[in-house]
Amino acid sequence: MNTALRDAALLCRQLKLAAAGGGTVVQAMADCEAAILPCAFARVADSLRDGTSGDDRLYRPVIGRLSLTAARGYFALTGRVPRLRKVRRWPQLPGRRGLTYAPRFGA
Repeated sequence: MNTALRDAALLCRQLKLAAAGGGTVVQAMADCEAAILPCAFARVADSLRDGTSGDDRLYRPVIGRLSLTAARGYFALTGRVPRLRKVRRWPQLPGRRGLTYAPRFGA
């Protein structure tokens, strides 16, 4: 489950308990924060361990700017050339409702 959705569900449960007379809203927020913080620190530590820290080559001045320039050039080119624009379309993902491609006007 998405971390934000899990945290929102936890907050919702805590606020419902507070509304039902199980405490104050401030206490519900404190309980929710106490449950979320250890998991949040663990997620950040996992992210840093998996190589998404600032030491990655992508974040260095020359390589990062070159990759950004290449990505911008690719999207500018595929946005202006109609035959390339068709190649860039996202396929319909199976099992994911609501994800449909809406072509640009004039395409």
